[in-house]
Amino acid sequence: MAINFPDSPSNGDTHAVGSKTFVYNSTTTSWSVQSGASVDITSIAGDILPDADSSRSLGSASKKWKDLHLSGSTINLGNIKLKDNNGSLKVETAAGEEVSLGGVKQYDSSGAFPTSGNKLGTMVMSKDKKGLYLWDSSEWDRISLGPQIGPRFVTTPASSLLLNNDGSTPLTFTLKAVDESGFPITYDWDAYSSSTVYDSDTLPPQITSVSRDSGVFSLLASTNSAHSGNVSFRAKASDGVLFTPYVVTLGLAFETIESLTGDATAGTVGNHRFWYSNHASATLTSKYMNLTVSSGGVFYIGMVGATGAGHGQADRCAGGISAFSNATITVPSGVTSLSVYTGGGGAQQNTGDVGYAAGGSLGGGNSGVSDASNYAAGSAGGGLVGLFKNAYSTTPVQADALMVVGSSGGASAYNPAGSPAPKGGYGGKPGADGGSTDHTGGEGGGGGTASAGGAFATVATPSYASDGTAGSALQGGTGGWSTYEGGGGGGAGYFGGGGGVGGAGYNSGAGGGGSGYLASGQVINNATYSKSGNEYTGAPVTQLIAWADAVLGGSSGISSTSHGQAVAAGVNGNAGYAIVIELGA
Repeated sequence: MAINFPDSPSNGDTHAVGSKTFVYNSTTTSWSVQSGASVDITSIAGDILPDADSSRSLGSASKKWKDLHLSGSTINLGNIKLKDNNGSLKVETAAGEEVSLGGVKQYDSSGAFPTSGNKLGTMVMSKDKKGLYLWDSSEWDRISLGPQIGPRFVTTPASSLLLNNDGSTPLTFTLKAVDESGFPITYDWDAYSSSTVYDSDTLPPQITSVSRDSGVFSLLASTNSAHSGNVSFRAKASDGVLFTPYVVTLGLAFETIESLTGDATAGTVGNHRFWYSNHASATLTSKYMNLTVSSGGVFYIGMVGATGAGHGQADRCAGGISAFSNATITVPSGVTSLSVYTGGGGAQQNTGDVGYAAGGSLGGGNSGVSDASNYAAGSAGGGLVGLFKNAYSTTPVQADALMVVGSSGGASAYNPAGSPAPKGGYGGKPGADGGSTDHTGGEGGGGGTASAGGAFATVATPSYASDGTAGSALQGGTGGWSTYEGGGGGGAGYFGGGGGVGGAGYNSGAGGGGSGYLASGQVINNATYSKSGNEYTGAPVTQLIAWADAVLGGSSGISSTSHGQAVAAGVNGNAGYAIVIELGA
């Protein structure tokens, strides 16, 4: 029942309505039941309203009402509405959007999610994808709801890529993935090398910066050659729950060999470069390659030693077989210039030629002098084959050697009928001694060792001939003199083979083989070349070319069969040979 209060009351005015007396308060401009008056609240004929908005409470923490009985269908509670939905409770926002009873608000799509004002741990759901999301204080993270399939890549780069090493040109590649359930894709990355994992806070040494625009990655590389090498870059496509990785092997390479000049032919197989000796096998003079290199860089080299000559008479003794090997070379610190020596083959002396046969240059031992016109001197040893620091010189320095393969000794003038043929001593591979040779009636020179030249042979008949000379650093020994036939010359090597004795009637000695060498920090690759005992067999250069083709991953087109192979009597020795390879990424 409405109450009709007097108009324009003054503070303290009263007004009686039945058993109630009301008093006017001019401060609050309202009528209230006068203190001491009783109010019957068991039967109220009107709305119960507070005297001011949001200023009065119904009950208190210690004085609670027991039950609340309502006949309407909605309770307005703050900014939400509690509704009777045909016997079920329904919760809506003030705008009428439904809120689940678990506290998870629903949105039409993830694009409608609020990006600010969210509390850590708040969950929401997208109606279109039926995806559940959790606020992590900065973004919405999707929560897995049972078994799912991760994103699938539809666009990927090659599995191996080469970084640009100029410091300014980025390597850019694109990945694109799709999600079978239609969830949006985000991209990220990390990288690893062995057990070390890298990310945007700790970049791998090969990379100085990584930028990403969705699935497009741009990478700038280091310009420091010490950072060369490979790293596994793992791009990741995520649907918010699962991620699918794609690994790209990134290589950073710098040209170890900046330039190569001299007696060489260049070629390529894919991204790989190579150079090989361009002189014929039957060459008595030394050839070379000069390399301008980057300190700390890596390349491969294979070499075949030069061979000593067979005796000048066709039915006599053969020259020895040379060593051959290949290695991975790391350019020593501070070194920017290297040289490859491929010595010439030893010469043979024909019957009736007074004098001596010249050793292959550089370093091959000469045969001994023969003073008789109806005899022939022994044959000369093969020249020096090796890799050295500094540019080519006609006087190489042993201390500059990085790798040497031994060259073989020259044949004797011995008539082999009824006896083992005393051919020249074989060359030693890197780190191995050269071969010695001897026979009844004429002593051969000793093989060079890791620390000394091959011993000279001692003459049996001093009145007719002389001893040979010992080998020395990088130099084969000279064969002994004879009034009949001179001794064979020693092959060059880290230490050269010794010279054979002069003979007194078809019994001179053959020259010993030179030793091989490999400097500390360098690595020999081969271990399967054909050998018989300590001596190599087969065609050395053919096996070396097969190694080069395997390293290059394709045919080099190099064709040679004679370098390093032992020669028969009546034939000059073969020159040394070398193949240099630099692999691209």
